[in-house]
This record gives sequence, C-alpha cells and structure tokens, in this order.
Amino acid sequence: MIYDGTCAFCTVQANRLAAQIGDSVALVPSSSPHVVADNALATKAASALVVRDAVGNEWVGADAVARLMRESPRLALIGRAMMWPGIR
Repeated sequence: MIYDGTCAFCTVQANRLAAQIGDSVALVPSSSPHVVADNALATKAASALVVRDAVGNEWVGADAVARLMRESPRLALIGRAMMWPGIR
C-alpha cells in the first residue's frame, strides 16, 4: 500500500487498514526512494492511494481501498460491495 506519508489523516487510515489486514500488506510512504524512482508510480501516488500486489497488479484510489478491504476478514464484504455497479 503506497500512501501519502506526509498526510496525518492518510497515515492514520493506512495504519488502521493495515492493522485489519495483517502481515499481507506493507505500508510504503510515497516519499520512499523506490516510489520516487518510478516516475509513473510516483505520479499516481501523488494524488491517490496505490496498491500493488506481488505480481505487479495495481489498483488506484477507490479500487485500491476496495482491494485492501477484501483482504480483511471483517471488511471483505464491504470491499466486494464497493465494486458492484452503482455502489462504487
């Protein structure tokens, strides 16, 4: 999960979501050197939450939040519902 580490709200929410998911998510601030070095990723992360999985699939913004929520036993149903037409 790549988030704005300079934003207090973003940091708190990223930590909350990561606590719900567990060890399967790594928190990476957008100012991290490997994010900054990837211009396309840095551009996306400058305006939205970005999630990349182990094989390189990527979700941005609301799609990223829904993807993360689907990993949490408590939030999975909401994460799936966020992708339904008309809900998103």
